[in-house]
Amino acid sequence: MLGVFVGAGGPSGAAPAALSFSSPTAIGFSSLSPLLDQTFFIGDGLTGNGTGSTQTFDVPTGATDLFLGVANCGPCFRTLPPAPYGNYSLTVNQIAGTGGTPTSVPEPASLGLFGMAFTGLALARRSRNRSAKQ
Repeated sequence: MLGVFVGAGGPSGAAPAALSFSSPTAIGFSSLSPLLDQTFFIGDGLTGNGTGSTQTFDVPTGATDLFLGVANCGPCFRTLPPAPYGNYSLTVNQIAGTGGTPTSVPEPASLGLFGMAFTGLALARRSRNRSAKQ
């Protein structure tokens, strides 16, 4: 699995230098701090091939989106361990932010519309009942 962090509005400017994951030992890192718009290797998220400790990926400043992709190009990655086909999962831990508490939005308009609709239905039924009695 591959990933790339991008800022608001998508990639901009020239791409940063490419990261090299051309050997099996290059994917055994414990943490990685990719730059904005720099594609990086995620793999199975462990330091070994299906074993080892969990890898961490630092989000670069200015990143608003994370795009994930699967690289299934056998000849392109001959030195990397084969990835299993099937399901992938992503776990996000330790999210920190600087935003404040969201403010609540008053709902009088939608409640008023609901009340008017209910009143209209009641009047229509009353009118129908009066017509049926006459």
